[in-house]
Amino acid sequence: MNKLAVLLIALSIFSINLYSQNIEIDVAVAGNYGGSYDTLAAASESLKGAASYYSGLIKINRGNNISSNRTKNKTIYEFYKTVNFDFNMLGRNEMAVQEFLDNSFYSTLNLFNKNVAPYKIIEKEGYKLCIAGISDGYDINGIKMLDYENELNKLIRKIGSDIDSLFVVSDLTRAEN
Repeated sequence: MNKLAVLLIALSIFSINLYSQNIEIDVAVAGNYGGSYDTLAAASESLKGAASYYSGLIKINRGNNISSNRTKNKTIYEFYKTVNFDFNMLGRNEMAVQEFLDNSFYSTLNLFNKNVAPYKIIEKEGYKLCIAGISDGYDINGIKMLDYENELNKLIRKIGSDIDSLFVVSDLTRAEN
C-alpha cells in the first residue's frame, strides 16, 4: 500500500466530538485526484479500514476527480462504487467535462442545475449533519453558477435548527474567495 496515500487519508479523517450531546461523528474526506488514479486502491483500503474502526463514519468525495478521458474515468467510477460515499461533491473538474448534466449523483450548493442536489442531510446515530459543497466553476463556458455566499446564507436559514451541524466542502481557489 502506498504510504503517502495512507498518510493522506489518515490526515483527512476528522473527528467531531460533541461531548455535550455525547455523540461522536467521524468524517473522512477523499478526492482531488484530477485523473491521476494510481493511489485509488490504497485510498479505498484506507477508507474501508476507517469505516470498520469508526462506526459513525461519514465518507465524503470532495470532487475534482474526473479527467477529460472518459475511458480512464471508468476507474474513478469503480472507486465510487467500492467506497460508497455518503456525499459526492461536484467539483470543477466534473463541471469542465460536464458529466454531471445527466446525473443526480453529485451535489453542490452554488450551481444552477435541476439535476444537481444543492446539499444532503445525513443522519448517523441520531445526529443530523448537513453537507453542502461549494464549487468553483465560474469561468467554465455554459455553466451558470450562483453566488455561493448568498446560497450558503439561504441554506443556513432554511435548515435552521433542523440539523445538528453543517459541514461545507469547497474547492474555491479564486483569489477573491
